[in-house]
Amino acid sequence: MRVGIDTQLFAKATPTSWPRPYVLSLRRLEDSKQVDHVIRAFAEPTIRDHDVDLLVVGDGQQAGTLRRLTRDLGLEERVHFLGEVDIQQAASLMKGAALTTVVSRAEGGGLVNVEAQAAGTPVLATRVGGITEYLGGDKGAYFIDDTSPAPLAEGIRRCLTDTALRTSLISFGRQHAEVFETRHLVEGYVDVYRSLEPVARNRGIEPWSKLTADLWDIFRGTDGAQLHSGQHELTALPADLDGLGAPANRWWYTRAEIFGQKDWPEFEAHALRQLREEYGDEVVEGLLAEAAEWGRIDASALSVYAESVREEVDAS
Repeated sequence: MRVGIDTQLFAKATPTSWPRPYVLSLRRLEDSKQVDHVIRAFAEPTIRDHDVDLLVVGDGQQAGTLRRLTRDLGLEERVHFLGEVDIQQAASLMKGAALTTVVSRAEGGGLVNVEAQAAGTPVLATRVGGITEYLGGDKGAYFIDDTSPAPLAEGIRRCLTDTALRTSLISFGRQHAEVFETRHLVEGYVDVYRSLEPVARNRGIEPWSKLTADLWDIFRGTDGAQLHSGQHELTALPADLDGLGAPANRWWYTRAEIFGQKDWPEFEAHALRQLREEYGDEVVEGLLAEAAEWGRIDASALSVYAESVREEVDAS
């Protein structure tokens, strides 16, 4: 089973506005990613003659080294470091790029490559790890074997200027990316769980906590047809938890469905509102995630976690 992406997020993203066309390297800045090879390629005459920049997006142990390399090569006006970005910014950068480069020495797979395909951006890549499989084979990218400066620069030049190649890569990539669409993959996961259900219902379990024991009891006591048809209704999320994302849903589900505490007294609602006001939603989301993980379902437990956060901040 694959890991999915939201293809529409990338396909419909607003392209990043940049003064010149740009090549994108959106990677962790680690030695195995070989971002330094891409920077060195931009010092080659093959690319120096083109009005194109390199945007390096991400962070990691090599960040300082790569910045120094850029200065040493005199490429400060061509190579720009943007640091880490959120998923929406990443989608916009993908959408606006003339090309993305993935010249890793080792790689498990690389969903970033599929995200580029979904955005309609050509990919230049090495044939290592699972990259070729993720990209859909030879038609999914312009593959190179030699990442030394001159051959890599020539590969980048071709991907920027060969109209027929670009059209082919973009067309195939958009179609292939749909294989990774989360909505399609969910259907596959559901089919797997349905196929295992008859066996699972007749098996015992040795739970490691009360939480898993209660969850198992709910699973065994719920009609599978109801689960599949959505007839098993969950207790509605209180308005005080709106805007706190998946951690809030998980915490409330643990509280209401696993432990059966479906009421929401005003004193707890007040405590949660105070936490949001004092710490902000980002911190409270983290508190809810931690509390759900350990089955802490009352607001006082959240306050305890909040105090530990305050102590860590004060200590730093």
